[in-house]
Amino acid sequence: MIYKALKKPKEDQALDILKRVASQVEPILTKRAWKVTHLQEFFPSNPNLLGTNVNRGHTINLRLRLHYDDKLFLDYEDILGTMLHELVHIVRAPHDATFYKMLEELNQELDELIRTGYTGQGFYSMGNRVGTGQNPLSHQVKYRAATAAEKRRRLQGIMLPVGGICLGGIQHQDVSPSIMAARAAEKRKQDQVESTKRKRDQNHPVKKKIMIDLTVEWSCPTCTFQNYEKVFACEMCLSIRPPDDVVPDESSTSIG
Repeated sequence: MIYKALKKPKEDQALDILKRVASQVEPILTKRAWKVTHLQEFFPSNPNLLGTNVNRGHTINLRLRLHYDDKLFLDYEDILGTMLHELVHIVRAPHDATFYKMLEELNQELDELIRTGYTGQGFYSMGNRVGTGQNPLSHQVKYRAATAAEKRRRLQGIMLPVGGICLGGIQHQDVSPSIMAARAAEKRKQDQVESTKRKRDQNHPVKKKIMIDLTVEWSCPTCTFQNYEKVFACEMCLSIRPPDDVVPDESSTSIG
C-alpha cells in the first residue's frame, strides 16, 4: 500500500495515522482478498466529505483534519470508521441495506479484533497475538473499546453520499436541497433503526450500558435546519457550520 499525506502542518503525524489505520484493518482486507493500492489524505472544501473510494479501492482518500483548522486532527475512531465505510465501496456502490449490512459486519470484525488485543501490526501492535487468549484486556480497556465502537458507528450513521466518489468514480455532486433533505431524513431513520437493533442484540462484556446521545444538534444560521453535532455543513442547504458552534474536545484534536 502506498501512503500519501498532504503538505500541511504535522505531515509526519498525518502519515502515521494513515499507516496506523491501514495496519488495523489489514486482517479485514486479507480475509476478503481486498486490496487498497493508495491510501491518501485529502482536505476537500465540503466539510461533510470524510472519504472517497476511487475505482474499487485503487485509491481511498481520508479526511484527517478538522475543516476549520488544518493543524488539528479528527478523532482517530472517526477516521477509522470512515475507512471501514470506504472499504465497503470496494464491492458495493449504493448506500442501501446491503451496504449497511456489510458495514456492520466489518464493524463487528474490527470490534472482535480489538477485544482480542489486536491494534495493528509491527509498530502499532500491543504485542498480543490474535486468538491466543493471552494478555486479556482489562475491563477498563474493554469499556473504552466498546465506547469507541459506538462512536465509530454513530459517525458512520450520519455520513452522507455528498460529493464523494464510489465505485468507478461515480460523482454525487450538484444535489438539490430537497434530495439532500430526503437523504438526511433517510440516514437518520437508518441510524435510529440500527441503534435500536444494536441495543436489543448487543451483549457487551461490560456491565455499564453505553448510551448514544442523538439529540446534540446545531441550528443552521441560514435555513435553521437542526443538524447532528458531528456534521460540519448543513444537511439541508450545505452552508458551512460557523466555527463558534464547533467545540472540539481535547481527545478529538490530537493523535497520541
